[in-house]
Amino acid sequence: MLIPLIKEHILKRSQQKLPVPEDFSDLQVLVEAQNPAPPCTCDTCDPDLYRSVTNCYLHPHFRIKFEKDSTKNKYGNECYLPPKLSSSTSIANAEAMHLARQTIAYFDCPIQDLNNTQLAALAALHKWRDTRLSDILSPHPNTDFHLLIPEKQMRDILGCINVLFFGRDSCMFHFRWASKVAQDAEAHTQEHAMTGFTIKMLRALPRQSRFEGRWMLDLLGTLVHEAVHVYFYAYACHRCRSAEENLMSHGHGRAWQLVTARLERCFVRFVGLPVDMGRFSGIQGNWAYFYPTPSRHDFSEWRLENEVLTRFYAHDLFGAFEAGAVKRGIKLDEFAKEWWNIESTLEVVEKEGKEYYRLLRRNQDFGARRKPRGKSGKGLEDDFLVRRFRPLGAGEGSC
Repeated sequence: MLIPLIKEHILKRSQQKLPVPEDFSDLQVLVEAQNPAPPCTCDTCDPDLYRSVTNCYLHPHFRIKFEKDSTKNKYGNECYLPPKLSSSTSIANAEAMHLARQTIAYFDCPIQDLNNTQLAALAALHKWRDTRLSDILSPHPNTDFHLLIPEKQMRDILGCINVLFFGRDSCMFHFRWASKVAQDAEAHTQEHAMTGFTIKMLRALPRQSRFEGRWMLDLLGTLVHEAVHVYFYAYACHRCRSAEENLMSHGHGRAWQLVTARLERCFVRFVGLPVDMGRFSGIQGNWAYFYPTPSRHDFSEWRLENEVLTRFYAHDLFGAFEAGAVKRGIKLDEFAKEWWNIESTLEVVEKEGKEYYRLLRRNQDFGARRKPRGKSGKGLEDDFLVRRFRPLGAGEGSC
């Protein structure tokens, strides 16, 4: 089982001849240009692969089942108990795609339908956010980040993320600031047989901020990024043949992309803060493994265009904060709810948003003072916002 997997892994890397996409639009063009289109090997398109004993010698895998909580949550609604993620009687973890889809089913719901354990974790995140809102939404000089967010505080945030989105935290999950991490990365998760999993992040990130120097948002996105890695390391089966595409050796495979796509959107809905989890850069940095390209079905499920919407939201949020419209947590929640409910049609977002995003990436200046000009003669993002807040016509709905 292992030797064919290694051969397949090496073959894919040696065969990748397509150029690394520069942005989301480039990747879309590459995906749509493939003729014939690469077959999708996900659990929806190729279910027989996942039912086959040849996919993994540990077959059958652990299956995650949901149980209704006998106690209604504080909103009076029925909810699910945190799911059991492993079995004490079997060494087989859950198959990665099954784990991904069940995880999404657990956290991707209205706040009023979360269980009380999740709501307690969300309340803790809100308390931290409200206490440090000015620091979070204000630019900071590139400094030693352990002074910005102490190690214990980062571990507390990690615990809340684990409980809110994955159902449980573990004493086997750790966080450390580091002067250097493996593979010259911004962050790296290290596994140890005795102590568990440790997320190590650089004290000073050697790159430009994704949010105009608002480093706490950068750090938060990186922490959530690594939390998903730890989750799959701990609870997914890595012996499956399908793990080559679903997990990949670098961890940014199909299952990770699927979960982070939904988590990224739910995080801003739950907490009101934008997070950039580096999903597209994860594809760029490991492009050789995506041979020849992601399938069209994968591309649609990963929702990479959400990065565009998140950046527009961040731009408006920073402007509202600087103008004094967002000061307390309750106002931030109201701002986030209103912003995401007044979106224009997806067609307008894709047409204007992707073009704007490409220009921003080219200029490497998100929220630049020298803004591309739109058809209205205003800055392109202003032109976009005019369209976005224009009343929807008959038959149109929000996305």
